[in-house]
Amino acid sequence: MSTRILHLTLGPVQGFIAQGRRTRDLWAGSFLLSWLTGQAMKTVIRNCGRIIFPVVHDIDKKPTDDLLKAIMDGTSCQPLIGTLPNRFKAEIPDDFDPVKCKAAMLEKWLQLADAVKRRFLCPVQGFGQGTLTIWDRQINHFWDINYVIGPVSNDKSDSLWLDARKYWQTAFPPAEGGDHCAMMGEWQEVSGYVRAKNAEEQDRFWKQMRDRVGTLNLRDRERLCAIALVKRLFPCLGEDVFESIIGWIPGGYHKKIRNWPSTAYMAAIHWIERAGKQSEAAQRYVQCVEKLVVEPVRGETATEIECLKGIGTLAKLDGSLFFVAELANPRATSFEIPEGEANDSASNPNRKLAIAALEELQEGIGAATPFYALLMMDGDHFGRLLRDGDPEDLSSKLAKFSELVPCHIREKSGALIYAGGDDVLALVPLEDAIPAALALHQDYVHAFDDAAATTSAAVVYAHYHIPLRTVLSEAHDLLKYVAKERNGRDSLAISVLQGAGKTIEWVSTWTAGTDASPPRLLVDLAKEFGKDKQFSNRFFYNIRNRFGMLTDDRDVLIGGVDPVQLLTAEYLKNREQRVATEEAEVQVKKLYQVCQSHRKSEPGRHTLGVDGALLVRFLANKSEV
Repeated sequence: MSTRILHLTLGPVQGFIAQGRRTRDLWAGSFLLSWLTGQAMKTVIRNCGRIIFPVVHDIDKKPTDDLLKAIMDGTSCQPLIGTLPNRFKAEIPDDFDPVKCKAAMLEKWLQLADAVKRRFLCPVQGFGQGTLTIWDRQINHFWDINYVIGPVSNDKSDSLWLDARKYWQTAFPPAEGGDHCAMMGEWQEVSGYVRAKNAEEQDRFWKQMRDRVGTLNLRDRERLCAIALVKRLFPCLGEDVFESIIGWIPGGYHKKIRNWPSTAYMAAIHWIERAGKQSEAAQRYVQCVEKLVVEPVRGETATEIECLKGIGTLAKLDGSLFFVAELANPRATSFEIPEGEANDSASNPNRKLAIAALEELQEGIGAATPFYALLMMDGDHFGRLLRDGDPEDLSSKLAKFSELVPCHIREKSGALIYAGGDDVLALVPLEDAIPAALALHQDYVHAFDDAAATTSAAVVYAHYHIPLRTVLSEAHDLLKYVAKERNGRDSLAISVLQGAGKTIEWVSTWTAGTDASPPRLLVDLAKEFGKDKQFSNRFFYNIRNRFGMLTDDRDVLIGGVDPVQLLTAEYLKNREQRVATEEAEVQVKKLYQVCQSHRKSEPGRHTLGVDGALLVRFLANKSEV
């Protein structure tokens, strides 16, 4: 039987994954995208085809990827993380119609969406205005599925087919009117009301929805479209629905897919670890919180974080309850109002007790940092590698890398969102983000054992109050425009986001000429500074002016100037304890190296910026820039 080549892609990716307001939304989007792509792969395999890239089955067509294995038989494993990319290349029989792949994906999507609609929307649709019409319009017209088929060839020109196909615009979603979704702004929220005219009716509809799904699953002022509601609510469906539609319960049990750590929780992880060792003080705080807060234990808190196993109830509290500012703000937390008290949580006497108990718990270990890290990683020039190399060999190496990703993120107390092919997305505590990125980079390099196979990464340190989609957007831009385009790839880019916006942006290649690694130097310097304050705060402020003297208007180092000598003098001047000049030079040389830019594209051109020094200070202090 003659064969042909099929390339297929499912989108929109960013419009489905990145547009989320909670960590569970990120997981839900990436999992569903992988799961739906797996339906198309399953259709190819069941019709005597073979997936060429990525390599997801052996020569006998038995799946080797856990997610595809579960899709094919539904019993052998119960994977939690999406591991299948949204595009694949396959060898298909000449008589195979790719429309079957499209039909298989849409069938599963419609089944899952219908289960969400019947369980959560239909009982309240009478409070809306054309709600079911809006739902059906959006669900039926969201996905953009593209495929190209052609003859088998040995010149690898088929790798360009799908990219060329994308220039043919064929997906035209219906125009959306009304008020827009709070999560996916280009789509209409499903109540059907326009707030300017029918605010009361709109509020009544969404109150009915919140009463049905719970305030944790639908917060106040969250008015969502159909696609966002499927992402948000499908984890709340019953186990029987998972078994019948998805085929298994992701992660093995229902609680696992509903329990995703909030950004506040991710920021506090290592503080919880330290606080849990103060058993009596921790127990007192838990008791105070249970008297104060309506729902102290929330479903979003993680129970799978490695370093928190055995901590007890403290580790199950809602993430916001580890910060005094949240307890002190009556609007931030749903407080219990004691009988006889005014309906004003600010006058609640239990609030003062809880704050005092938390401050006692902070004695000796300090307050929790309000910053967490989002880590995003992507292979460099992978399309070029695919065109020049053997797709099956490359895919096998990718699979080897992907197998190691969950272990590293687990060891670094993180929450893995996606690990498919050369892409990784994870939430990690502040202290662990750069070590995790370094470990993943090393695994990628070792898996390929090829100098042409490099990877770039972005780490965004963000305050937990900053909207998650803002952090995701920053990570995408940092990876694409800073690490890859501006710095020539094979790089790590880091930024710090606070309420006032971006305060630090730093980028460097993984190594700098010699065996030195600027990212690793960042970690080492932060530990040293945090341990004994080797660099004073005044020193960090003063070097901003010194760097202005050492560089031109493009931050390029001026010739004939010895920056190490000048910075060493500044360092010695601001030391509270006297140290030898030689010892001071060792530390300053490390700091100087992370303040230089190390570019893949321009290895001989050195610029000097203060952001490297400020990043060291931020990592050491964990709360100040």
